[in-house]
Amino acid sequence: MEKGFLESISWGSYEIIKCLDFLHSKDLYVCNLNIHSIFVDAAGDWKLGDIGFTTEINAMKQSTQTAESNPYGNPLKRFHNLIPLQYRAPEVISQRWDLIEQYPDGLDSWGMACVFYEVFEGELHSSAQLRTPSKIPRVLFSAIKSTLYLIKLFRSCMGIILL
Repeated sequence: MEKGFLESISWGSYEIIKCLDFLHSKDLYVCNLNIHSIFVDAAGDWKLGDIGFTTEINAMKQSTQTAESNPYGNPLKRFHNLIPLQYRAPEVISQRWDLIEQYPDGLDSWGMACVFYEVFEGELHSSAQLRTPSKIPRVLFSAIKSTLYLIKLFRSCMGIILL
């Protein structure tokens, strides 16, 4: 694999993970992160878009919200079936809202794993494919780790890919 390609992927991953870290610091989670929600501009910078499922996880915990203040409820709980099945985190599939409330970073970490898979392996048809990557270079893990060691998402993102 070409070195420039790996550097581009590392930089793009860094940009998206930094964006996720910012959103997570505000208790916001994309919940539907996948290859189709990342845009690459002419300069090679990766931008996060298509964030319609972005959810404030703490709002899921609050029972004080009334139907009048939030008539649609929590978008993740209400519309999770609109997320394509291959991109749904296991806790969303099983509707384990308690796990999502306890470990919300896992939702977007799962999405990053799907992105890494599709960048290197091709289209993801089933989440089971994440267990058998063959083309994702190990050097990428080292490059991202050395660049992003302070960002809390890294460990969970890489853990999913290295199942």
